[in-house]
Amino acid sequence: MHFITLTAAALVASSSALPGPDLKWKQSLSPRGFNGFGIASLIDAVWDYLKPNNAYDPVVPNKCVITMQTDSGSNCITFVQCEQIDSWGTVMPDWNVCYLNGRQFFTDPHIGDFSIEFTQAGGINGNTEDGLHHPQLRLANINNWDIIDVQTISDAALGNDGGGNLCTWVEGASSGTTLGWQCGVPFTGDDNGFGLDSNTIVHTNGYQPGWCTYHIQQYQHNENGFGNTYGFSVIIYDAAKAPIGQISKQAVPDDGSNTLNMDSNLPYVLEIHAPGPDDAAVTFNYGADSWSSDDSSRCSMGAYDSGSRNGDCGFTCN
Repeated sequence: MHFITLTAAALVASSSALPGPDLKWKQSLSPRGFNGFGIASLIDAVWDYLKPNNAYDPVVPNKCVITMQTDSGSNCITFVQCEQIDSWGTVMPDWNVCYLNGRQFFTDPHIGDFSIEFTQAGGINGNTEDGLHHPQLRLANINNWDIIDVQTISDAALGNDGGGNLCTWVEGASSGTTLGWQCGVPFTGDDNGFGLDSNTIVHTNGYQPGWCTYHIQQYQHNENGFGNTYGFSVIIYDAAKAPIGQISKQAVPDDGSNTLNMDSNLPYVLEIHAPGPDDAAVTFNYGADSWSSDDSSRCSMGAYDSGSRNGDCGFTCN
């Protein structure tokens, strides 16, 4: 099989924003499931323990590879391969909810209960990407059904071939109308893979405090399917460089505030303020802290190219 190689990441998808402009404390997220390990442990283990291999590589032991595939916007199919061989593996039972936002549940003796849900579809809500896409993978034994946002992770990491990847696109699964993704996940129980053991430490608040960073992509309004407001894709990393939150192509609310509130494992929301015009700085607020994208001590922001621009910033997240 032929894979497009991607950077390792498995993000806790959390795109809901807290209402209103007031910053509020959120309940701390304690690690649950996966023998007591939170999802950050899985992310760190794939990156630190598997490189230069990837979680889905046949050579990696004590793991299953989950392949999720659609054709022509339907015909959902799922494979699970738990042996160290290069093949699709076992075909899982047929989908009965192969449509937008239909969440299909499966079970496997090696990895337990899991589900797959396609959260976007071509031709719906202005979406121009063909077929069913943006699958969300969840496993009961990985932090109690936390979301692994497979396509967002893959899209954001294209071009990195250093190994340590959790998920990948499947290139040319069967035809030009077929979309496919794969993720490698560790066995449950005493034989779990990726170097995880009882000494694995997860911060009880769901993040490592210190200097957090984030990668940001800003989309121009009236471009890439956005209307009167700007859009953003953002990935936040904690002080240990573990991803702790993400949003993908989310539009700033068209309510006059010009502000998008981003939720994550952190106790406060990250406020993203973008009134424009295109060349104006984006301003950010976290708790009592504020900064802008033109502050060279905090951010590095590039120029627009094909309707979007990318940057990286940092802030204190104690």
